[in-house]
Amino acid sequence: MKTMPVKNFLCSKCGTLVKSKSTPNNFGCLKGGNFHSWRDLGHEGEKGFYCKGCLTLIHSNDIPTKFGCPNEGFHDWEKIF
Repeated sequence: MKTMPVKNFLCSKCGTLVKSKSTPNNFGCLKGGNFHSWRDLGHEGEKGFYCKGCLTLIHSNDIPTKFGCPNEGFHDWEKIF
């Protein structure tokens, strides 16, 4: 049986980072009307990426999307390892 890969999801409103196989529940955001606005940052991987704008650190094999930074509007990713 094939398992779904884990993805990195970041709320573009509150900055909450969740690792999940599917899009997390939208309820419970501390900002923006109680509903999260999830951005799919890609599959979990071996390389480390750090956003200089929101200070988020994720592990991915590909450069994450620039869209949805909660602090700057656009992420400024730096590969750190």
